[in-house]
Formats: sequence, C-alpha cells, structure tokens
Amino acid sequence: MKRFFLIFSFSFIFTVNLFSYGGVLAGTKGGLKVYKTEYFDIIFPEECEQAARKIEAVCDSYYLEICRLFETEPYQRFPVTITKRVEQINAYFALVPYNRIVLFDTAVTEGINNNQKTLETIFYHELTHAVTMNIKAGFFKAMSFFADAFTPSQLTLTTFWFEGATVSTEGLERHDSVRGGRMNDPYSTQIVYQAKIDGVKPSWRDVTGARDTYPGGTDAYIWGGLFAKYLQDTYGFSKYAEFWYTAGRSLSLTFCAGVFKKTYGRNLTDVWNEFYEQLDPPQIKPLSQKDYLFSKQKKTLYSNLEVSKDKNTIVFMDTKSASLKKSEWDAQSLKYTKPKKIMAVRNVSKLSLSADGRYVLISRLVSKSSTRAELTLFDIKKGKKINIANESLRDGVILDAGENSVKIAAVKVAENPYSICFYTVELKGSEVKFDKKLVLKTDEIPFSLTCREGNLSYISKKGLRWSISEYDESSKSVTNIFVPDDEYPLNMRSLKYLGQKDGQNLYSFGYARIGRSGKMFGRAGFLNGNLFALGSEDYDGSIQEPAVIRGAGCEKLAFYGEHYEFDVLYELDINDIQIEFVPGLSETLIYGENGGPSVETSAFLTKEEPAGQAENGNQAETKILPEAEAYKPLSYAKNGVILPWGSINIYDFDFDVDAAPSYGASFITSNPWGDKITTVSGAFDIATLQGGFSEQMQSGHDSLSFVEQATVVFDKKGFMQASGTVDTAAVLYHGYVSSISAGLGAIGLYGREYVDKDEEKSGRTKDAKGYYAQAKALLTYSNVHKVAPGYYQYSGFKLTPFVWGASKDNDYRIQKDEQFNAGATLAIRLPGFVPLSLSATLFPKMDYFAEGSATAVLFNKEIHKGIPAVSLFAQRLSFMTSYSGQIKYKNSDNFDIQKVDSIARGLKKEDYKDTLAFTVELTLAPNTGFLASSECNFGLAASILYHFNGLNKEKWDWGINLNLAW
Repeated sequence: MKRFFLIFSFSFIFTVNLFSYGGVLAGTKGGLKVYKTEYFDIIFPEECEQAARKIEAVCDSYYLEICRLFETEPYQRFPVTITKRVEQINAYFALVPYNRIVLFDTAVTEGINNNQKTLETIFYHELTHAVTMNIKAGFFKAMSFFADAFTPSQLTLTTFWFEGATVSTEGLERHDSVRGGRMNDPYSTQIVYQAKIDGVKPSWRDVTGARDTYPGGTDAYIWGGLFAKYLQDTYGFSKYAEFWYTAGRSLSLTFCAGVFKKTYGRNLTDVWNEFYEQLDPPQIKPLSQKDYLFSKQKKTLYSNLEVSKDKNTIVFMDTKSASLKKSEWDAQSLKYTKPKKIMAVRNVSKLSLSADGRYVLISRLVSKSSTRAELTLFDIKKGKKINIANESLRDGVILDAGENSVKIAAVKVAENPYSICFYTVELKGSEVKFDKKLVLKTDEIPFSLTCREGNLSYISKKGLRWSISEYDESSKSVTNIFVPDDEYPLNMRSLKYLGQKDGQNLYSFGYARIGRSGKMFGRAGFLNGNLFALGSEDYDGSIQEPAVIRGAGCEKLAFYGEHYEFDVLYELDINDIQIEFVPGLSETLIYGENGGPSVETSAFLTKEEPAGQAENGNQAETKILPEAEAYKPLSYAKNGVILPWGSINIYDFDFDVDAAPSYGASFITSNPWGDKITTVSGAFDIATLQGGFSEQMQSGHDSLSFVEQATVVFDKKGFMQASGTVDTAAVLYHGYVSSISAGLGAIGLYGREYVDKDEEKSGRTKDAKGYYAQAKALLTYSNVHKVAPGYYQYSGFKLTPFVWGASKDNDYRIQKDEQFNAGATLAIRLPGFVPLSLSATLFPKMDYFAEGSATAVLFNKEIHKGIPAVSLFAQRLSFMTSYSGQIKYKNSDNFDIQKVDSIARGLKKEDYKDTLAFTVELTLAPNTGFLASSECNFGLAASILYHFNGLNKEKWDWGINLNLAW
C-alpha cells in the first residue's frame, strides 16, 4: 500500500502539466508561444498574438523608462502572460512565488477607457508595480535569491502606496498615454473631491486598502494616486523615488510613517493634512431631498439607469442588494411609482429596455472557469428569462421587440478588431439566431449601444477621441459625430437615443473632459444633429448616467449622484440646466466590399467569421514581426520562494497531529499564470530523529479548485508513515444569485504513529502499525445574497447534503472499525432590523446526531478608521446573541440517517449540550504591508455564556476569542 501511495503521489506531480490549462488560461485551445525580449518572456496563445506584439514592441522601453523615473537599475526578468479567457479588462502583478504579470486581453469597458492606448497603459501600470516593489538595497537585494517577495516594503507599505505609485504615473507625459490615465479623468478623481464637498476627511490610515465596504477597493487607488502626485509635484519626483528606495532597504518600527519621516523629514500626518487642504473641488450646485427622484431612498449604490422609449418605465440596479428595480409612470399623480424589485441578479454592467418597457436585456459578468460576459433577456410581464448562451457579449441593446421575437445587438468581447453582432431571439423556442456582424476599424472601441428607431447608435473611441456613431442599415454606413477639441478630449458615456427634433436625431449622454480632473465633475450633454449641447455647471455628486424622463409640466433629467459612501437618485428640470453649444464634425464610413474612405477600413459581415478575416479588414502588417518560441513550462519551475524551514506533519492513528518537525527547507513555485502552485518541503526533528518530505499542489480556476498533499516520514528505524489529503470543489451551476457546487475530500494514513515515553509506559508500542482513511462528498445549493446595504443584510438559504465514510485499524484494536453515514446542513439568512443567521446539521460527525446555532445581530456600528500607533484598522463593532447546541448519540450501524426517527426517540437529556452567548465583537484588520487588505481581518470578541445543559459544572462562563478570516 505504501508503495502504491508513493508512486501515485510523485507520478501526479510530474504529470500535472499534462492537464488542460487552468486559471486565467482555462478554456484556451492549442499550444502557448513565447516572445523573448531582453527583460521579458511574453507568453500567449495564438488568439492573443496581436496583443502580444503590442506588448513586445514596448515592454523593454517601458521597463527602462520606469527604472529611470524611479532612479533604479534594471536587474530582473519578468514573465508576462496574456489571455482572452477572462472577459473583464484588467491585469495583475504578483511577487509570490516570483515576479510575474498577467494581462486580460478583452473588450475595454467604460471606466477604464481613459487612455490613449489601453492595453499598453494597463501593462505600464503593472510594470510600475514590478519596478517599485523590487527596489531593494544591500541585504534585501541579496535576499532576492530566496524570494522576490523578501523586501521590507511588503511589511511597511500598503495598497495606498503601491497603487498610488502606479495610478499617479498612468498619465505622465513620459510615455504614450499622455493626457490619459485616472489622474486626468474627472470620472475617476471625483470620489476624492466629493469627499471634501461632503465634509469627509479620512486620515491616510483610513484609505490604506483595508476597508471591506464601499468605497473600499477604490479609495486606496484614487487617494493614493492623488497624494503621490502631490508629493511628486511638491517635493520633486527624485524625492519620491528616494521614498521607494528607503522603503526597500530597511524596516521601520513605525512602518510607512517612519519611511516617510526618514525620506521627507516631515510628519506624514502633517503633509497629509496639507494635501487635503489644497484640494480644490469645482463649484457645485447643491441638491437636496426635494431633488430626489424617489422621495424615500436607501443609502446604497445605483447603476445602469435606463428608461423606455415611451418613458413609462424606469429600471435600474441597486448594486448593494443585487436588485433589478422597476418604476412606472402614474398618470394620476404625475409621478413615478415607488420602485419594486423584479429580479435578483449580480454583476450587471448594462441594462436595455424595449420601447414598451416589457423586456429588459441584461449584460452581466458571470464567474465560470473564469469571468465571462453574458446576456440575458428578461420578460418582465411573464418573469421568463432567456440566456444568450455560447456567446461572449457585452453592452447589449434591444433594437426591436415583437410578439414572436426580439432583435438585439451587442459587442463581441474576444475579438480584435472589435465587432458588433446582431441576433434574433425567438421567444417561443428561446432560440438565438445570428444575423450579421459589423466589424470596426482596428483599435476602435464601441461602448454604450442604444436603439435609434430600430437602427443602432453607439459611442466609439479611438485613441483619445470619442464620437457618437450612427449605423445605417440601409446604406451599410456609419456616421461618426465628434467634438473637434483635442486640448481636453470629451470622454462620453451612457448614450441614450431620445427621438427626433426638427428632423434631427437627438441624444443624451454623460461626459467629462480628460485633463480637467479637479476642475469639473461628470455632466450631462445632448446632441441634436451635429450640434453638441454640453452642460456647463457641476452638480453635487456629479451627473452619472443621465436619462430623460417624464415630469409634471416638463421633461426631467434623471441621474444618480456619487457621494463618498453612497449614491442618490436625482431629477432635474431640463430647462434649468445651463448649457453651451459646440458644433460637431462628422465623417461617414461605408461598410462593405468597397471599403470606406480610410485605408484601414471596416467590414460588414452576414455570416460568422473571425473579425481578423473580414474582407477589407486589417491590412497585412509591413513591419518585421518578432519570432515566437514554443512555451516550455518546466523552465519556470526554478523560480520561486526558498524558505529556511520545513513543514511536515506526523499523525496518530486518528489523524490528529502528534508532531511537526520544522528544521529544514521549503520551495514554492508556480506556472506563470499562477493557478498551479507546488510546494516541496523537507524537515527534521533533532530530538526524535524523525524527518521526511512533503509536497503540495493546488490548481484550478474560478469554478474548480484542487488541493492535494502527500507526506512521507522516516525515523531511525526507517520508513515510519505516509499520509495524504485531497480536496476538490467545483461550481456546477451559476444562476443570477444562486449556485450549485460539489465537493470531495479524502484523507489517509498508513504506517506507525509517534509514541512518546509516557505513551510507551502505558502500553503503546512504537512498532504498532495501522491505517486511517476518511472521505466526504457533498453538494451545495445556495441563493444567499445581499438584499440591503447593511453589512449583515443577507437573504436566502444554503442546503448541503453530504455523505461520509471512515475506516481505521491498528495493532491496538481488536477489529477494524468502519462507519458510513449521510447528513445535511441547512443555513438560513434573514435580513431586517435584527439580522438572523440560522444553521442546523444532521449527523455532522461521528457520534453526533445533530448540531445547530442561531445568531442575531442586535447592534452594529460601522467604523472604518485606522487606529494610530498600533497599525490596525477598525471595521465595525457588533453586539450579537447566539444560541448553539449539540446532541450526541451512540452510533448503531452504517447509514444511521435511515433511522432518524428511532434515534431521536432514544435521545436523553444528558445527550444534549447547549449554550446561550452574548458577544461584543470588534472586527479589526492589519493596517500595514500586504496584510492591509479587505480580505484579511480578525474579530476580537468577548462573550458571556450560559450553559443550560451539558457537563459544565458552572452555568455561567465567559471567554475571549480571536476569529481569523483570510
């Protein structure tokens, strides 16, 4: 048996690369290739070759440029993985287990479209991480031999500093994203200037990245970017580079404050206060409760405001409660009705209503093997959903809705050049038919599709020029209408067609000017024919996603305003909005066999073809192309983390840890996209002369995880024991808020257990042999989801039936023991004034019939403040009461679940143990280094307990607990 175990374990390690690609490459077909430059290995599948060429052309020059900027020397080599499998534009840099960058080559979305060259700028951002986090000196530079992550900046600096460096350099005039980047975009920086308008003054400790509610996840980027820019402008970039050098060469007992003091000679809090005071928000027109779109509103987040053509229906997303809500016009009160929830759905990126308000097309992101962009057509009247399956589409729009079919259009996510596809959805059979495809010019990006009398209009961006584009089906042409002002490019979003006025097409949209950060907020704009009418004043909260609705006496503009911690839905009389007129220019491109007026023309296709093969599409490139090599995964196995200690566990015959030798070493490595992490460890105990080796491999992607570990232990007698664990989990189904997942876990042990001198005296022998094996399989259905902004406001249930079996035998036992059983866990979340969490499990483990608990949150106070001196972040203070109980029983046979009734009748009071607890819990998070993350926190809890039943001699008890979450 032991030979089989060892052969299986090590053969698994060496065959793991035969598995299909996982992680960000899950679903990739064909082999991978590599472009090798002086400092980079650019790894890509064939479908990402265009993107790989873009990065290959700039990567070395960018690296040298950033090194010069931060006054450091280039001394490292980086793998860069590019994939289309994640259908949400983004990227990341990782230090562990070694330096690597991963780019998602997919359709650009609103909010990250403020760059001259989006993919190159995203790479520049991640490469700035790579440079700044690897600035080291002396001892720590030598430690790079053991791990790239061995740097003091990882213990002293936080997301605020890491992202501050990258965001502040996105738009510097030192490379080709000049005038772009978040620091130059009013849509991005509004959150900081709005904070000052709202009277919110966070300290630098409050925006480190540790916050776990909104605007956590955003605040560290924008506050960090603006503060970094302030330091660069006030003290010079050379001093800012010195700050990173100081952070990378020594540790400070006061963490980032000490690094700052050593560099700038000033107190960080004083400089932060000066930075805050110099913030100069634009002059805004105040709004009050009388301007609310709906009189009663929660403090929540809104998005995707959409109005039907007849203006009888409004839909929008309450994103904090995953609620799609609808309001209808009431002809008697001349107001819109109180919004009602019509559907629960997560991760919505766009909504589109049919002209009569019956159908809504939902564009959303779905987590499968990786993030996918999908469309769902929802019939509000019948409550019927039709998924537009087998396609990766975003920005969907309803063009026409009849009794039998609905015509839609959407952006194809994974193509370059981008294309807009047209489909017919048959309502009776839910069949989706492809009609045609409009292939755009190279590097032209379409956004915010809207229906124009059954035709299509959209916002088009190329470089830093945005235009409103009108597609004409009859002439197969597209007319682009744009503002010819290149000094401050007009960043447009949220396009909506309003009909015709004086024979001209009329649109509304939101806009801000790139380069006017801090000088303006998002505003409303209109286009009538070729004449732009642009809002010239700023409003409290800014104007986000403006839409024209009905009003009493005149039309109104509905929008949501973004305040620091929440949004508000507002309405304004359109006649009250001050505007300035700007004549637009237009150009018309003919789409077809003869091409358009440009050499780089687009094509109109009536059958599904890859965009790159479109007739009159991309012209052959004339430059000399780089040569790609075959990807060899084992060449990266030498990169990783070397730790000067080992980690192995020695178990007893019940699979409890008896000893854990740690003298030794460990090595952690991964593939360049980070989903297969392998750890090899060797350890030895000098006192007991026990030692061995272990390996662990974890793999998977967003819907599948697999972890296995194998350990072999020896002592002075030779082979002692072998053990292993395997855990795998897979998400089988993703609904709108529900999911079905399956899990399987197993543990096993064979050999001799550890026996100390006291155990030997009691009769246990060091030569005794035995084994232990246990397996558990489970299936989980869950529809638990947020229904209100409060931290504990969840609704739904989770049901987990499971089956488990265990077998054990050793030389101390008279006979082998085997037991098999099944059970289930039911968990329920109830929102409200007193949120409740209920849980009950039948046959949770051997010798236990049931256990359960109920928890009520009686009080909760959100804090979200950094605590001075101790580098901790206070999240919230909660007061809870809970009741928990367990019932033991004497198992009688296998699968006792068949005898629940008889077991329940035989239970006695002494079998029951229960406790009532009153708990005060302060949820904290580390507030320094990489630990300052919204995903890392711990609860410091003090409890008073009363034991009703059980063996406790004292009825009253108390305790202090530390509950960790990672």
